[in-house]
Amino acid sequence: MRFPLAVIFSALSVLAADLPAPSAGLAPPAGSDEAAIKIGDARFKVESLLGEVESLDPVDRQRTRLTFKRCSIVFESGKVVQLPVMRSSEELAKLSQEKAKAEKDRVAAAQPGSPQNLKRAQALISSLLPRFMAVVSRPGSPVIYVHKSFPTEKYGLMPSVLIDDQGALALTSSYYGGAWLFHDSLGVRIADKNYASSVLEHGKPQRRVVQAGFIEERCVFDSDVDQQLVREISKAKGKRVFVSLQKQGGSIMGALSEQQFASFPPIVELSASEIVAVKDSVDLADAFDAVRTAK
Repeated sequence: MRFPLAVIFSALSVLAADLPAPSAGLAPPAGSDEAAIKIGDARFKVESLLGEVESLDPVDRQRTRLTFKRCSIVFESGKVVQLPVMRSSEELAKLSQEKAKAEKDRVAAAQPGSPQNLKRAQALISSLLPRFMAVVSRPGSPVIYVHKSFPTEKYGLMPSVLIDDQGALALTSSYYGGAWLFHDSLGVRIADKNYASSVLEHGKPQRRVVQAGFIEERCVFDSDVDQQLVREISKAKGKRVFVSLQKQGGSIMGALSEQQFASFPPIVELSASEIVAVKDSVDLADAFDAVRTAK
């Protein structure tokens, strides 16, 4: 090695000899201009003793650069008290191997089905489930959940998200009002971007006429397009999100009178708590899927 360890210690000795001895009132306060000047002088003297970095052979050049990168020159009472030495190539190789192993372990732990990932998913399920209620639970069938933050008793449109214990998502709409809309799809606006759900096949929407001319329509949209739409809504924290009823992919709001629109609107803005509920639903669905994958 061109610059042995002795050079570093001799540099430390020179620095200590050149600096004024500590005495009352002479120590530069930490962070002061005087301390900064002394640190700069010390670095210059170390560099002078070691020589030009660029003139070294590649191995010593890299090790010298690492030395300066890790070098911490600390002044107490006007003296240099710490100047780390260079690490050997063996030490650097060992550190590199340890870092590579740690990264390999991290990647393995993140893989679906790994014990670590399964444990995280189970813990997430335990923390999220109290925020949901089961709406369908039949023996031999997946249990279906809905977040407690979604409204269930109001006029107009009430969108929500359903999930099952296998990790599937569905965007749903419930409409109760005096306008006979017969919707078969949804429109979603997130900030300035528009999205559309899938269009349900004829006969798929659940409708029933209730008393005094009011109707109730319920639709469940669970295609790949709809599941991706749920995920888009889950990322909309801080943005305005509107959901509207549509027919064959086109708006049906124009078919309502002004009174009908005001009393039973086919469009609604999601509240902040509803957007959080969508995010919780996606997280729970992903956790269920991780557990299912690990089995």
